Amino acid sequence: MSVVRCKSLTVGALMVSVLAAACSSSKTSSSTATTAATAATSATSVATTSTTSAADAVLGAMHPATGDPVLVGLISSGKTTGIDNQIEVDVANATVKWWNEREGGIGGRPVKLVVCTDQADPGKAGDCANQLIQQNVVAAMIGSSGVVVNEWQPLHDAHIPVFTLGGSSKLYQDPVSTFSVGSPTAGIVDVSVQAAKDANKTKITAMVIDVPAATDIYKAAAPLVKSKYGIDLILVPIAIGTPDMTPQAQKIVSSGDPGIVNVLGNDTFCIAAFNGLRAVGYKGIVTTASPCISDATRKAVPGDYLKGMQLSYTAPLGDNSNPSTLLYNTVMKTYESTSIDLSRTTGIAMFLIANELEFGVQGISGAISPATITAAMKGMAWKVLPGGGGVHFRCNGKADAANPGVCVSGVLVTSLDATGNPTGFKVAGDDPIPD
Repeated sequence: MSVVRCKSLTVGALMVSVLAAACSSSKTSSSTATTAATAATSATSVATTSTTSAADAVLGAMHPATGDPVLVGLISSGKTTGIDNQIEVDVANATVKWWNEREGGIGGRPVKLVVCTDQADPGKAGDCANQLIQQNVVAAMIGSSGVVVNEWQPLHDAHIPVFTLGGSSKLYQDPVSTFSVGSPTAGIVDVSVQAAKDANKTKITAMVIDVPAATDIYKAAAPLVKSKYGIDLILVPIAIGTPDMTPQAQKIVSSGDPGIVNVLGNDTFCIAAFNGLRAVGYKGIVTTASPCISDATRKAVPGDYLKGMQLSYTAPLGDNSNPSTLLYNTVMKTYESTSIDLSRTTGIAMFLIANELEFGVQGISGAISPATITAAMKGMAWKVLPGGGGVHFRCNGKADAANPGVCVSGVLVTSLDATGNPTGFKVAGDDPIPD
């Protein structure tokens, strides 16, 4: 289960040039045959070897898992009328195949996923949690869920460790068995606060997808933002699946100076929000988060409107020279037979959630159970999160003093160019997490 890729270099530190120079092997054909057929065969062999070597340099040496499988649960919203998160299941399956072939699974044993989709329905969410409990999973991963508390609570009560992006104060504040690679404010509210301060604005108007996992963040942050910075944080919740947000945007603009506008939701939601703001002539500062930006967003919203948007990113998507993006893309292309939209942050977010588990319990041995998984996570060292663009994680409860369920203190920040792509990523706030 080593994260070592080539000698002592970890994925988070590798650059593409280093990978090519230090890890890949160059092979050429020794054939002296001169026929066209032999030459063609030789060229194909060289190309295949080169491609294989390049993938091996990123994915690591073969280290197959053996023995009885370790059951790990996955709950995703799947595909609904307003949301399509099937990508989470596809990404998780590909990631587990990588672990089992190259990383020795968990404790040397292969990981087997137990998947349940909740369709963003609170009742089904609880049913999914109970199904995982009944099947004796040792840990559960939860994707981008609007009903996360409904699935988290039964799992928590059953002492099964939960790995997630967070999405609710109950998860972030759990000191027992919740491990989040998302901060409740760093990637969303903090970016907007900084933008407001830089622009001398005293108001943030937030157009937010109306699910508790999103709205709870703003409700909890509003009094703190007001008391600390003197900035009013106004929440405008909007229902999932709203196709035209011009009326909401008009109300925001007509109410006076909205300060800066912050948009949070999936890409479909954000497309409607951005185009609603465009329709009513809003030309002020817009901040957002990476789930809003995908190839679909770039096609549906003019680049001149996306240009300059400030946002946080879960991972350095769009920068294909970044070792984290290279790792994600290579795992997906190698182990997933279906087509995955590599531009969607929902996919790489699932990759991060999964890798938090896999690389957090490195070195675990003996019995694999919810208790031993939890203990391994609590005792892990500060390390790079594979796929996270250089952000580190540690799950000892000290990454965020107010939120012991959070495992990260850093975040990637960027702004968009005229094509809707990031202009470059930098890690902010990634201080070592103390003992």
